Order: sequence, then structure tokens, then C-alpha cells
Amino acid sequence: MDIIQSFMLDDGLFRGVFIAADQTLRELNEKHQYPQAVNKILDDCAVMAFALSSGLKYNGRFALQLRGQEKISSVYADVTKENRVRGYVVYDQTASLEETASFRSLFPTGELLFSVSQIGQEPYQGIVQLTGETLAQTVQSYFDLSVQIPTLIITDSDQDRIRCLLIQKMPDKNDVPHEIQNDLWETVRILAKSVQHEELFGTLTPKEILFRLFHEHQLVVFNEQKPFFSCDCHRDKMLRFLKKLTPIEREGLYQNNQITTACQFCGQEFTFKKEELE
Repeated sequence: MDIIQSFMLDDGLFRGVFIAADQTLRELNEKHQYPQAVNKILDDCAVMAFALSSGLKYNGRFALQLRGQEKISSVYADVTKENRVRGYVVYDQTASLEETASFRSLFPTGELLFSVSQIGQEPYQGIVQLTGETLAQTVQSYFDLSVQIPTLIITDSDQDRIRCLLIQKMPDKNDVPHEIQNDLWETVRILAKSVQHEELFGTLTPKEILFRLFHEHQLVVFNEQKPFFSCDCHRDKMLRFLKKLTPIEREGLYQNNQITTACQFCGQEFTFKKEELE
């Protein structure tokens, strides 16, 4: 299942999104051949990037990056408004990484970076410390405490599949008493937390799952969207990058009078002869 299903509840008091990206994440992982523990953290980051970008209006890239100081130093994933994702991980390839390693064991310390790069505008960036036991807990804490947007994020996994349900409380409406809005938020949270693993990974569609959970809360589902893996690397772009280097910087990269580079997002290799760069 590969779907991004946005929805609203209680006449727009709450917004949410359901994410599944099975084939998309398989294609992402196939480009890198990382250990399973590394694949999982990259998958988590990519799915979270989809979830967070779903509530934004932007024309460029939304990026999510984890920075650590232990076995994994960087996890990066970005998505476009067309829901195309790419990503990579920088990690210690000599370190022992257990397949079932927890998020906290991989990132005992570190920080999470959000950034939005829009065409013709200055990029926006936010940084938060990794405080949760999971990536979802860290992001939820950021919204609750730092930007004061009540948020619930539920993630679940089954082998190489991930499901993510994100719900946020919208700004208060003047025509609805504050106490009622808070009560509805607590009810929606309880209902969302009641979703079962078997429902998320069974035969139900996202719309059927959402209806089971929220049919008494004026559920409105929007047109579903489809996520994709996509890398926009190409030979000309890499050539322009190498030409920006000084001759001294390029000299150390030559082997047999040619330079071979590989895209960090998809692994595609490009080879350039010395005469192309001079």
C-alpha cells in the first residue's frame, strides 16, 4: 500500500493524515543496501517527512534530518510537493548494528532538523533536541511544547512496512467554546490510540480505518495522493559540481585520469575524463 490520505474532523477543528509507503520505501532501500537497522531509521524519517509536509503549502523541498554522535551520524530525507522522496544515511560501517536496535540506542544524543526550501525564498529551518524514545515522540514533543500545536503521532511497523497516523488540533474557533474543543481533542486522541495493529496492516483501506475510528466526528477525507521514490541526479549536474572545484581539489580525486562519483541518494555512478573537467 502506498497512499497519503489527508482528512479533517469536527468541522475543521482537527486535521490529520494517514501514511503508508510500502513500495516507495522498498525502492528507497534498494538504492542503498544498508543494514536492516539503518533501513528502518531511514524509513521512519521518510514517512515522518511525508506526514509533516502534508500540512504545508510549499514549492520546493521539505527536509527532515537526524544528527547523531554515535553509530549513525546523519539520516536525511526530503520530499517535494509532488510527494517524491529521497534520502540517505551516514553511519559507521564498522559498527555492530543490531536489526532490532531501538531509536534511543542509535541516538542517545542528537538533534532533529526541519527545513523548507522554496523556490525564490529564503529557506526556513528549525532544530530540536532528540528527547523521545522514538522519532514520533520527539516530533510530537516539538509540536506540543515548542510551537504549541497539540499533536498526536501514532506509528506502527510490521517487518518492512510502516503506518503513520498524525492528527493536529487547529487554531481555536471563536464560535466553539474552548472547553468543548479541548474535550473533543481528548476524545479524538483516545479514539486514534485505539487503532489496532491488525487494522493497520490488514485488508482495510485507509478510508475504512478512519471511518471506524472517527465516523462520529464529521470525518471528511480528501483525495488520496501517492508517494514515490525519486532522485533528480544527472550527469550534467555532477559535472557542474566538479567544475566548481579548484584544479588542486580535483587533482586528489583522479584515478587513471578520470573521476568517478556516486549520487548519495540513489547510488548512480558517473565517470568523467580529465579533459572534460579542464
